[in-house]
Amino acid sequence: MTNWIELDQNVRSWIKEAGERIRTSFDSELSIKTKSNRNDLVTDMDEATEKYFTEAIRHTYPDHQIMGEEGFGDDLHKLEGVTWIIDPIDGTMNFVHQQRNFAISIGIYDGAVGKLGYIYDVVHDELYFASKGEGAFLQIE
Repeated sequence: MTNWIELDQNVRSWIKEAGERIRTSFDSELSIKTKSNRNDLVTDMDEATEKYFTEAIRHTYPDHQIMGEEGFGDDLHKLEGVTWIIDPIDGTMNFVHQQRNFAISIGIYDGAVGKLGYIYDVVHDELYFASKGEGAFLQIE
């Protein structure tokens, strides 16, 4: 049985930690690669952030599935049990060129039902989150 309150607390903590790691990378030079075309970019920060989440999830919730945009998740064919869908830097082009207007995006499903969703504006330290049946909210710290 999934403890959704504990899971929510862990996600919020991990998102804040990942955001801090991204913010401290702003003065570093990025390693940038293209994926499917020249407008589909991935940076070393995308990869490091997704690895951070997948390692934390696998350590804490070894029976959960992970779908990650950068390929560090599982090879999924259907949603079963608890599944995390992660875009470590949603808006990579903005991240690369502006260092703003990007977010960490995470959705968590129970089977095929979306249960929790998070969008974290890293630069403004604003966390938008939603829980099925509870509504959507903004947390500013």
